[in-house]
This record gives sequence, structure tokens and C-alpha cells, in this order.
Amino acid sequence: LGPEASQGGERAEQLGAATGAVAVTGPGLRVVVDDAPDARADASGSPRTDAQADLGRVRDRDLQVVVNGLWSAGAEAVAVGGQRLTARTAVRGAGEAVLVGYQPLAPPYEVEAVGDPDALATGFARSAGGRYAAGLADYGITVRVDEVDELHLPAAAGLRPEAARVLDADGGSPP
Repeated sequence: LGPEASQGGERAEQLGAATGAVAVTGPGLRVVVDDAPDARADASGSPRTDAQADLGRVRDRDLQVVVNGLWSAGAEAVAVGGQRLTARTAVRGAGEAVLVGYQPLAPPYEVEAVGDPDALATGFARSAGGRYAAGLADYGITVRVDEVDELHLPAAAGLRPEAARVLDADGGSPP
């Protein structure tokens, strides 16, 4: 096989990583977002009796903005709470819970992004997502950003091709 075959293999690997079809390992950033200490309960021990405690709770929207900031900073792959994100993965709220896909998560929330750690850290800090994350401190929410030498992001669960066809060199279907 010629150089085209190796280029095709590299392209397939890139697409697999970008779509979440394959696991990804590499350096990157870990962003840990945690509720404010007083968000879990008031003096009585009940989170339902203190309306102010709710302000310090991490919301699905907070995680969405952090994730988007990492993508815009150049992340090659992202996972939240060990759940790989794809174009079909939702980070959403359901009642008091934050769900990634259909998996409920609990704080602290770990968002991991594979890519060049220096570029990701700089890009994230300058992004709207990074500025938003820094502003969460106003509500007592803690955000810690760490450069990591090696992250292991799993392949996305439930990805299965539903239709596939071979294209000719011009991008059309062969006869």
C-alpha cells in the first residue's frame, strides 16, 4: 500500500477521536468545578430551607459554558465526569441533577480536555468560557484548572453507525 493508505489511516484516527468513536489519550487540562461549601445545606442540614444556598450550586449551564470554552481553546476531545462528549451528547439539568448524556453526575464535576496543555490553558483563560468560570467565584463556586501530562478519555458510549457507504474519489457513490 502506498502513502495514500497511511494518510487514510491517519484521517480515520483523527475522525474517530473527533467524533468520540475511539478512546483518546494525551496531555491536556482538567477543570474541576465544585459547589460553594454552603450550597449543599444550611445550618439545619437541609438544602431546601436556604434559598441563598442555591446560588452556589453548579448548574448544567455552567458546565456547558466551560465545555464550550475548552472546545474554542482547541480541545481535541472533551469528557465531563468520565462521559465523552460528542455532537450528540447533551449536558443538561433534570431537577436538581446535572446529566451528561443520560448519566447523572454529582459535584465536584471534572471536565477533561485533551490537547496542548499550554495552548488550552491560555485559550481557555481568554475565552468567554474561561472568563465565565472565573466569575463563578462570585457565587462561592470553586473552579480549579490543572495541566495534566496524560489524560485517558473513553470512547463515547452508544455510538453506532446507522448508515455507511463507500464514496468514489469525487465524493459520489460508485455505480
